[in-house]
Amino acid sequence: MSHQALLAAMRPPVSYDTVGDTAEIKAEAGVFDIVADHAEGVRNAPFPDAGNDYLYRWEELLAITPPAGANTQQRTDAVLAKLNALGGLSIAYFTAIAESAGYTVNIYEEDQFRAGESCAGDCLNTEDAIWRWCVDIADGKATAYIFRAGQSRAGDRISVYTDPIIETMFEELKPAWTYCRFEYEEEV
Repeated sequence: MSHQALLAAMRPPVSYDTVGDTAEIKAEAGVFDIVADHAEGVRNAPFPDAGNDYLYRWEELLAITPPAGANTQQRTDAVLAKLNALGGLSIAYFTAIAESAGYTVNIYEEDQFRAGESCAGDCLNTEDAIWRWCVDIADGKATAYIFRAGQSRAGDRISVYTDPIIETMFEELKPAWTYCRFEYEEEV
């Protein structure tokens, strides 16, 4: 039963025509319809994937700044990934987070050169190499920034590949002493 029919039924039948459409009943029913729509939105607010108008509140609460031009589904995926991020320091944990966000990654740690363990031809890394993760992203969703005459300047890199969603997620959740280097297998 609509709000308009309910309001008309509440009027005393002796004083008012219960089947008559009046401007007052239509206006009041319109207000109740708006209130009911907002109540439905509030009911769905605890669920960021419910497609409601409270996604921006989830982003504020979780300190997520969506990339420019991100659509609603990308923003929702970022919120859900952050909600699923309960904490952890292991590579397996970060691999699982990336998979839940739709990425296929391989994370490995570099090691410093050690006499007796390393071989000729191995990379001579610094002592800080043990705190560095190399994150190989196999999805090819990277945005390419290519050096172009007239747009780039001296000192700019020839090419830069980046995916702000996965990189931001890792930078926010990684251990503070760890540096992440991102590599993309399928570069544009």
